[in-house]
Amino acid sequence: MHNKAIETIKSGQVQLRASPQEGINYYLTKIEELKLEILEFISWCTELEKRQHK
Repeated sequence: MHNKAIETIKSGQVQLRASPQEGINYYLTKIEELKLEILEFISWCTELEKRQHK
C-alpha cells in the first residue's frame, strides 16, 4: 500500500499530495478488507445458529 496516500488521506489533503488513483486504490483495498471481515462474521453467525438448533 502507498504510505504516502494513506498519510495524505488521513490528513485530509488528498488533492494536494497524493494522486487520485492512490486515494482510490486505498479505499478499494479498505472495501475489500471490510468485505472479508463481513463474510467471516456472517459465517460465524451461521455456525452459531446451527449449534443452537442442535
